[in-house]
Amino acid sequence: MNELAAALSGQQQTFWATIAQVNAAVVIALVVEIGTAARRYKARDILDPDLRTLGAILVNGLVVVIYLGAAGTAVYGLFQSLGVLQGGADVSAPVTLRGAVWTLIAVILALLGPLIAFVQYIIGTIAEGTIDFISIIRALIRQRRAKKLTKRTEGGIQAFIAHLEDPTRGTWDSGLGLIEARTVREMLDDGFNVLEFWGPEQMDVWLLKLTRGTVTVQFGIERGFSDGIHLAAVGVAPPPRTIYVGPAFDFMHFVWAVRTGVKQPKTAATQLVDLSFRTGDGRALSDWRAVVDWLGHATPADVAAINRTHEARSAWINAHYFRPTRTPKAAELREGGRELEESARA
Repeated sequence: MNELAAALSGQQQTFWATIAQVNAAVVIALVVEIGTAARRYKARDILDPDLRTLGAILVNGLVVVIYLGAAGTAVYGLFQSLGVLQGGADVSAPVTLRGAVWTLIAVILALLGPLIAFVQYIIGTIAEGTIDFISIIRALIRQRRAKKLTKRTEGGIQAFIAHLEDPTRGTWDSGLGLIEARTVREMLDDGFNVLEFWGPEQMDVWLLKLTRGTVTVQFGIERGFSDGIHLAAVGVAPPPRTIYVGPAFDFMHFVWAVRTGVKQPKTAATQLVDLSFRTGDGRALSDWRAVVDWLGHATPADVAAINRTHEARSAWINAHYFRPTRTPKAAELREGGRELEESARA
């Protein structure tokens, strides 16, 4: 025991100095990465609860890294004792060899507990649905790519914005185009990046998709007329047989207001089933930041309400406008609006 203690005391300073260096490097790397993500992707909008969980995972992971560093140091000492690093075994130091072996065994045994706890934590988190790792990883990858695309398409996007603002482009939606152009600028200033952009193509067709966190926003022009604004997020179903990523902004604003208790015009629900209503996104776009933030943090119940209400709206319109073709009366429109409100609130 005295020989073992003497051997270990000779290695303690180097051993713990290496551990301290490993831990310092890991902490610095984590701080830099989190800081970079917060600045580059506006991390507060990437799903706050998930980021808090990720922080807990990093803390638990740091414990594992500490023990891995200790194990690596012990392996280094073992190889050094065997002469692997010097080119020949040092048979005159059997006690040093035994010390390295015992250190390695002790570190491995100490590592098992935190490693098992860390794996259990990850599995439990996924099973409970506390965090959607796949969605976050995809969002981060998408944001990194989108940031590069934003720089490459800056000139084209300015041309798209100018085209939205052009009063000769369309007739009924020219005022709406001004509002949408302003919204594009605000979203880019707020940290949105370009996910996809092209145009103008034949017949004056443009497409712009912006992304931040897990939310995607689509703008477009076809034959000189605005496509409006459409929103998508994880789990939100796109409208069938369309090119849109998700429901229109007006619809998403309505569901958001119902589920968060925000007061809205009494006619908001009725207008969603009234195909003659043409003021579009302009009446609600001042709330786009609140709607996007809610959508980025939407619970499974919120997502289910969006999909359920959108399906109910499509079914109501098909039944009351096209089977047979006719124009619903005011009373029918009000009843349809009430049905949508009940669906969104459920």
